[in-house]
Amino acid sequence: MSELLELLLVFARLGLLSVGAAFAVLPEMARQLTEVHDWLTPREFTDGYALGQLAPGPNMLAVFFYGHRVAGLPGALMAGLGMFGPPLLIALSVTRLWSSVSHTPWAQAARRALVPVGAGLMASGVLTLSRGALHDAFTLALAVVALLVLYRWRVNPALVVVIGGLLGALHALLAA
Repeated sequence: MSELLELLLVFARLGLLSVGAAFAVLPEMARQLTEVHDWLTPREFTDGYALGQLAPGPNMLAVFFYGHRVAGLPGALMAGLGMFGPPLLIALSVTRLWSSVSHTPWAQAARRALVPVGAGLMASGVLTLSRGALHDAFTLALAVVALLVLYRWRVNPALVVVIGGLLGALHALLAA
């Protein structure tokens, strides 16, 4: 199977699992890209995710980086099409149906039942990213400080990421 087709299929499966919450499939995406296909290292995966968070738009723009890393521009296009195409089609279909049944008791119960599932999937995504990002005492300390700053002062997260990146670059330069 060609690498482009394989990229499309991997991201289409992930996209189908992630309708409305792509962060929820982050652990499986990391496993597919770093272990199953060996296309990226865990650090490249985490760095790609961080880059995707800096750009405006959907929070999973990292898939374009991942696809580009594997097969250049065609790979980026296949990864994006796979990740965003199937959920878009499903969301359009479900939106029409949901508007006619959202007032029913079973639909409201289903919505409430999905909250803890979503929270668990998000926690799993945080653990996946921390494994690739926290690799020494400096990165652990930087993460704790960033968390405290975000919690205490409600600073724009993009600013925290940029400052953290600059501090990380400075640390790398001084360590070299």
